[in-house]
Amino acid sequence: YHALLEWHKAASVLGPDELYQLVALFDFHTYLADKAEYTPYLTLYSMDSERGKSRQGNSIAWVAYRGIVTETLQEANLFRWSDSLQCTIFFDVRDLWRKAGKRNSEDILLGRFHRNGPKVARVLDPQAGPFAGVTYFDTYGPTIIAINEPLREPMLSRAIVMVPPEATGKYRNLKPEDALPLKERLVAFRARHLLDPLPIVDKPIVGR
Repeated sequence: YHALLEWHKAASVLGPDELYQLVALFDFHTYLADKAEYTPYLTLYSMDSERGKSRQGNSIAWVAYRGIVTETLQEANLFRWSDSLQCTIFFDVRDLWRKAGKRNSEDILLGRFHRNGPKVARVLDPQAGPFAGVTYFDTYGPTIIAINEPLREPMLSRAIVMVPPEATGKYRNLKPEDALPLKERLVAFRARHLLDPLPIVDKPIVGR
């Protein structure tokens, strides 16, 4: 936990220490997300450049469970990655909802929030007969977002939004391989708790 805090502090300035704690806990969450009912969209938002959104998003994705960094919102990529890899996806785009609309992937994007949410049905073998040729894909999975335009509903109520402050300083260039020792320890964490039930906690707020 403390090693993850230091890792994310080395990536960029988020603001109060509580935000680094949130991000570190999200790292752990990605390794047991298949046990959870919901997974929020962890969102880094600022209209201004040079706020470290991409750096911090990368730092999360590189330690997350099967993290993928992408700008694509092609629906086929999204539901196949989700179903086959049960991966964490980091979307680094300017305006997520507008781009999703152009790719007709809004519903798939929203489906990543809920483990028992809607599945995507595709006919992969038309010759197999009624129903036999249909394959159903899961869309659920942890999601990280870095955007320059405000997140809109219905995604906003599914998101935890962080607005990085303006900050100056020199930061070393982090690389995916730098995260491997942390990933090894997080994989061990997943193995240790894979058969354990998650604790039951009360909802902290109303609504989602």
